[in-house]
Amino acid sequence: MTATHEHFAEDADTPAPNSRGAYVLEQHALAAQQMRDAHLLLGQMILSFEAGDLDAFAQYGRLHLRAQQEAGATIVCFEAARSSEGSA
Repeated sequence: MTATHEHFAEDADTPAPNSRGAYVLEQHALAAQQMRDAHLLLGQMILSFEAGDLDAFAQYGRLHLRAQQEAGATIVCFEAARSSEGSA
């Protein structure tokens, strides 16, 4: 068993090595959805700022930042899984 296979076998949340392609596709779809969510929140930020509702602007700003961070973390996992496909 290679080090890559051992890594995937140890992680209960990660599919077995033979389904890595499906895992990469799932991560890509998740990252895309998270980025769409972040963009929608950015739109809400702009609308609330234009309306002069600074409390809503601040709240949407925090949510937008969190959504971007989650998408970034998903993209890092996606890239790691995708790059390990070539090494398997």
